[in-house]
Amino acid sequence: MESRYDVIISGAGPSGSLLGYFLCSKGINTLIIEKQEFPRYKICAGGLQHRSLGLVPFDIGEVLHKSLHGIYFSYRGRDVFTKKYNLPIIHTVDRSEFDSFLAKKALKNGCILNFDETITGYEQEKDGVRVNTDKRSYHTKILAGADGIRGVVHRNLISDSKIHKILGYEAEKYADPAE
Repeated sequence: MESRYDVIISGAGPSGSLLGYFLCSKGINTLIIEKQEFPRYKICAGGLQHRSLGLVPFDIGEVLHKSLHGIYFSYRGRDVFTKKYNLPIIHTVDRSEFDSFLAKKALKNGCILNFDETITGYEQEKDGVRVNTDKRSYHTKILAGADGIRGVVHRNLISDSKIHKILGYEAEKYADPAE
């Protein structure tokens, strides 16, 4: 027999965990399915806009690393543009630590989280959605995709639609801790 939930969320990154937290705050029976164990290595998106902190219903200060109060742009050392602000504009986080922190908050708030389980597909049914994973099947009224652009929910929604390419880079730079 398949388990039933009001909402199933694919992905336990920041969007999935916060959505789960908010839904459980309203008494909505919620399951988050995450394909990896946490903490997991994640390089991307280690910056949070200062103004976004007001949207999080709990203190995340313990996972903030640095606060940046300005920006600096240049092209090959020329055309320099700098801007300083009184308040921080962005805070840095380590994604493995940040994602684990948010997932724990969702769990403490009543969310069910299944790690190391991969959604393999889903089917619309008369009374909801059947979600299939590599381990079992579930039934839900709503399936929320928070599994990224390469996630199964997103891929199935766009099916044959053409995706416009977006150029982006990820990089890590190791620095001397004394600097």
